[in-house]
Amino acid sequence: MTVCRELVGAVVSLAVLGSSVCAQDTSAVSNEHLSFRGVALEYGYLWADRVINTTSYGVRFDLGYAGTGVRVVPSLMYWTSPMNQGEIVEFQDRVQDLVAEQNDGVRPTLDLGRIDYT
Repeated sequence: MTVCRELVGAVVSLAVLGSSVCAQDTSAVSNEHLSFRGVALEYGYLWADRVINTTSYGVRFDLGYAGTGVRVVPSLMYWTSPMNQGEIVEFQDRVQDLVAEQNDGVRPTLDLGRIDYT
């Protein structure tokens, strides 16, 4: 019961303290200045944990400012890479354990082959 009281007290305290916090007025944010300003192509390299390191390609579109200090720049990026063999073996073992658990300890023969991340 004490934990419940402490939790309620914390929530009420945060609500009271948070009510005095001011945010930026939404009238300063407008889409009237948004328009296509430019495009940028990106080329990079991805150092990932579960996949083999690979190159990445992307494009960014500069749409200008939506408000003071708020620039809108949507971005699209693409990369693809095969999963590390150790990760595939670990995933395969987990699937076999799950199936064995549901089938009275009978482990299936499983070959996942190559798994590509995109």
